[in-house]
Amino acid sequence: MPPIVYRRVWLAALYWCFALAFLLLGLLLLAAALGRAGGPEPWSEKSLGVIGFSLAGFSWLFGIYTVAKQAQCYGRNLVRLTADSFYLRTPSGMELEFPLATVRAVSWDPSLRARLCTVDTDAGLRRFDAAACPRAARIARQLATFAAVPLTHASGARKYTPPPP
Repeated sequence: MPPIVYRRVWLAALYWCFALAFLLLGLLLLAAALGRAGGPEPWSEKSLGVIGFSLAGFSWLFGIYTVAKQAQCYGRNLVRLTADSFYLRTPSGMELEFPLATVRAVSWDPSLRARLCTVDTDAGLRRFDAAACPRAARIARQLATFAAVPLTHASGARKYTPPPP
């Protein structure tokens, strides 16, 4: 059986598009500042406009680093599930790998605040959430199927109970 591999390619590409948009917008604002600076008005009238366009342009250009770093992190995010092992590389760079033969139980908490998959192995509990793993719910189901253990839904969300009249 070929390995099942999940990546966040589209999310990484979206962040690279954002970085390109930040670059274009920053350069456009800096060009507007230069255009404003080259005008025939005296500097006492155009100085605030030039400073404003320059600060806006540089703030967009400085934001490129953060967006590009996030794109790189999502580009490195990887989940590989084979017939005998599980491998996860999170956006922060943490790597998690264990053989499926050591899995004793898989639990999935689908509540909106948690979205947490807990895998009980012989070495201890392994936890990963939807932020660290692309398609965490599908991975939890496939992990339970490949390890031949039941998938339990541990919902930590409280049910709404109306107040007494």
